[in-house]
Amino acid sequence: MAYWIVIACTALVELYLLRRLRFDWFIVSLVLMGMLVNMNYLAYTSIYERNYDGPSHVLYIDEIAQHHRLPPVSIFCTACGHPPLYYALAALWSKVVLPGDFIPREQGLQWLSLLLSFGFVVFALLLLRVTIGRPVIMRLAAALVIFWPSASSVRCACTTTRWPLR
Repeated sequence: MAYWIVIACTALVELYLLRRLRFDWFIVSLVLMGMLVNMNYLAYTSIYERNYDGPSHVLYIDEIAQHHRLPPVSIFCTACGHPPLYYALAALWSKVVLPGDFIPREQGLQWLSLLLSFGFVVFALLLLRVTIGRPVIMRLAAALVIFWPSASSVRCACTTTRWPLR
């Protein structure tokens, strides 16, 4: 229940920021629908389904959060070769925002990924607005950024999707 309250508050903040940046209601609606698509996907899948090495990413975050250092590269840590900025931010997020266990840690990391995803979308929309003059083209470009297949499942390392080959 607390997770849905957090998501509702996040949606309100997104709504406020997008309107404050003077985006039209169509683009605001697209961004909020994109967040709902992401939330729907995150609600019915586990970290194991979204990423074959998802638990390794969480262990990487745990190592930084608990020991304040990068984990040693080993055969068991497939994520340890990744650049540490996201993982350090996620470790700080785990320590500062999620210590009260008001939401499960995996969902808290998904929340962080949603916030980072929103930041990416806003930055892209601002760039598009500067470069595109026609509202129809702007709306199509915004939809492309928001609903791009690799982006619609949340962009950050702990929640990326690896599509199975069939």
